[in-house]
Amino acid sequence: MRMLLVAATIGMTISAAAHAETWQPVSKTAMSITGKVIFTKHKITFQNGQSLPIEAASEDGIDGQLFKVLKPADPVLLQGNMLCGRSTVKYLLIVGQEGTGRDLSVYDGKGKPTQETSSCASYSYQVGR
Repeated sequence: MRMLLVAATIGMTISAAAHAETWQPVSKTAMSITGKVIFTKHKITFQNGQSLPIEAASEDGIDGQLFKVLKPADPVLLQGNMLCGRSTVKYLLIVGQEGTGRDLSVYDGKGKPTQETSSCASYSYQVGR
């Protein structure tokens, strides 16, 4: 499935999210692979405790915010599932959706993803406890 980096209007500012946000899974893939997520602008932590250190790779904007994974990996998550299907995760794109929705697209390519880049996985969440 081809994922575009262009998204609808964003109702959040990720760069302002210095505090942790808890994301509850709403898509079937998020429920079965990542579970609940805790996100800060420096780390994303999955329900089973696995985490990836990240740093902003782009400014927050209407296309979302791109994060570079500082130690590329493909963590083993719920029930032995992998975040990127056995491919090393290098970038994450976070896009806000209508208020408190969050979409996470995962990229494994050699360079920074562009609008032409396909993601290896995508997940949907709702901010909340």
